[in-house]
Amino acid sequence: MENKGFCVEKLGRPVKYLAVEPSLVIERLKRSVEEEGKERIDVLNKLKGTDEYKQLDNLFNTTFIITDKVGMAIKGRTNMLAHLANATKHAGERIVFVSTPKGLERKLNVLLPALINKARKGVKVIVGVANGGTEASLPEQLRDKLKKENIRVKAIEGDARFCILDKNILLITSAEESKEDTALWLESAFFANTLENLMKK
Repeated sequence: MENKGFCVEKLGRPVKYLAVEPSLVIERLKRSVEEEGKERIDVLNKLKGTDEYKQLDNLFNTTFIITDKVGMAIKGRTNMLAHLANATKHAGERIVFVSTPKGLERKLNVLLPALINKARKGVKVIVGVANGGTEASLPEQLRDKLKKENIRVKAIEGDARFCILDKNILLITSAEESKEDTALWLESAFFANTLENLMKK
């Protein structure tokens, strides 16, 4: 108990211990965890300034070649959003993002800043509301943000969840929405164009 800070040894003999108020112990442990977390974050941030990191980043940016044969399965909502966020940064012409009203609200909570940034740089951004939803299905605050940034909102028939980047990169997620979402990632102009053309019908 003493090692964990729940009591302190009193001076004198025989040895006696004095209890420490539990709330104080918890606060001390919280500060310790916060300080340790900050130290780890600082270490990770400093990695970006190392020569090794710069070499890896340069290697990725200069050898990332999009073909019609690159595909992979992504498991987990967190991993899927991470891939989308990274790919959105590289989009240069057009982003089409389709999901259910609830799915859009949750995903745009993470991705909206990146989409707004792209829209301001001239990238055409379209948000499709699927599963019988309309623009009115989205929260008013979210609708206002999209309208302000000239991000088009379009109703999409059927239960669809996908993202198309520059008519080339395609991400299709599973119909069931859960934390264990599974997504199919394809870098294929053929499939991306086919799906986008279906949206126009």
